Amino acid sequence: MDVDCLNEEDCKKYMSEGKCFRCGQKGHCASDHKKDECNYGGFCLRQLKSTLSLPLLLRSIVIRGTLKDNERTLHIPVQIGHRDVDTHALLDTGCMGKVISKEFAQKAKLPLYRLWKPIIATTADGTVMKGGLIRHFILTKMRIGGKAKLHWFIVANI
Repeated sequence: MDVDCLNEEDCKKYMSEGKCFRCGQKGHCASDHKKDECNYGGFCLRQLKSTLSLPLLLRSIVIRGTLKDNERTLHIPVQIGHRDVDTHALLDTGCMGKVISKEFAQKAKLPLYRLWKPIIATTADGTVMKGGLIRHFILTKMRIGGKAKLHWFIVANI
């Protein structure tokens, strides 16, 4: 059982709540996971959690694409996840970060991780968005133009 990422207090809390030591979800234990499943790019999610800040989570991405004369949106072909799900990314120049649709993340079977502090989603004028609080993120590989990198996405009802 790999509990290196948890301190003694967290271990006791997880045990009392019946949570998995690797992913923090209920209904299974750490030994049910594949050996390096919680390991992303050589880092354990719980170790990253202590150093991860909100600006890192919400860092914008800049990629090149083409826009046809009659279109108002720019779609970029990308591959996402460890199984290379082909899809298109919508570039929203007004967005302050990397966001993925909750529906898409679930269909692509991307693992969702709970944020340690929920984010209140607002529009540019400060209005709270209808989707409610943002409570999850994903950490996944995204391939654009043959180059793959690990990216954080907040999961929202978009």
